[in-house]
Amino acid sequence: MLKKVENIFAFEIKIAVAGYVLSALYELAHAPLFVFVDAPTVWHKIYYPLHCALGDLNPFMISYHVVAFWNRDLFWIKKRYFWAEIVVFTAIAVTYTVLAEIIYVQVKSAWSYKEIMPMVPVLGVGLTPFIQWMVVAPAALYFIHRLAGIKANE
Repeated sequence: MLKKVENIFAFEIKIAVAGYVLSALYELAHAPLFVFVDAPTVWHKIYYPLHCALGDLNPFMISYHVVAFWNRDLFWIKKRYFWAEIVVFTAIAVTYTVLAEIIYVQVKSAWSYKEIMPMVPVLGVGLTPFIQWMVVAPAALYFIHRLAGIKANE
């Protein structure tokens, strides 16, 4: 029983690390579109995107576990084909992100965009956070799938 718990924990860590690394890279790339990039020190310019990447673990892990619940299998990503799961995962993550952007930008003013940020017209949220989950989610799932050691004949 303890070995199974250790395996689950190790697998969860792989999922979180893959999600964090790709989110951190994306956050650093689109950071110039946010006001915090005008922070006074280099430390803040690096800290804020890396901090945001930690927040990105919320939709990432929630989406992963909703799909796991739907599949009744925590290790669903080890399946050879999992296109439907990627679509559901991405839809959940995008929905979470759009709601978070509306709440934190429009309602709470926790962060803001620079004028150069392209916007999603109907939703009033930045385009790059929206695109992030169209790119990061499938890419992270692919890397996790590869880390899980899936062979072509499985």
